[in-house]
Amino acid sequence: MSHLYHILIYDRGKQQLFLLLVGLLLGFLTTRINTRLIRAETRFKVMPHVKHGDLHVHHVVLGIVAMITIGIMMFAWHPVSPLVDILAFFFGGATAVVLDEFALVLHLEDVYWLDEGRKSIDAVIMALVFGSLLLLGTSPLGLSDEGIMGFSVGPLWVLSALILVNTLFVGIALLKGKLWQGVIGIFIPVVAWIAAIRLARPGSPWARTYAPDSEKLRVASARAAAWSQRKDRLWDLVGGAPTHRRV
Repeated sequence: MSHLYHILIYDRGKQQLFLLLVGLLLGFLTTRINTRLIRAETRFKVMPHVKHGDLHVHHVVLGIVAMITIGIMMFAWHPVSPLVDILAFFFGGATAVVLDEFALVLHLEDVYWLDEGRKSIDAVIMALVFGSLLLLGTSPLGLSDEGIMGFSVGPLWVLSALILVNTLFVGIALLKGKLWQGVIGIFIPVVAWIAAIRLARPGSPWARTYAPDSEKLRVASARAAAWSQRKDRLWDLVGGAPTHRRV
């Protein structure tokens, strides 16, 4: 296991990114466990519930302070291993604490246990996916010295055309409300291409071009409802059910 870690992580200069992702994952799990314990009104807490008088200090504030502190230390000290590894781990943890209240920052109100609060889980998972793709050595469009995803593309104009086409597909995927596929498609083009040719999600900018009583909108709504049910069950398991769906 140690030998494999050296080959895949350490020898490729990915140790700080790996530790950042570990810190991000552990920080998110710790924060969610803590908030669910607080919600259940148990005596057990992983982290304290910070209050100053009538003011509830949300944990996003603590995360921002930690991120700023670690960022200043990184630029001021230019640390080397092992300190840089330690800072990377705690920066990941601080990032998780901030992203866990991403929905609060986005809506400028406490929506943590509402449906809108699920955006925080989306943000954390997106950060983990993005970081994992970089950790695996995946580059935008699968570019490498050998070309795109291991295939030679020939002249520069061919490469430029492929980048332009993939950017177009990524843009279409995002307009169709497919955020995950769009972001992953930056690194793995075929994901964005598939998302771009499939039906848009209801409520997305692209879906507004569908007629209200069209078959396209009906099928898209049915698919979105089925996907939302599966996603809600998983997100409930990870982060707890929103207030109106608590048992």
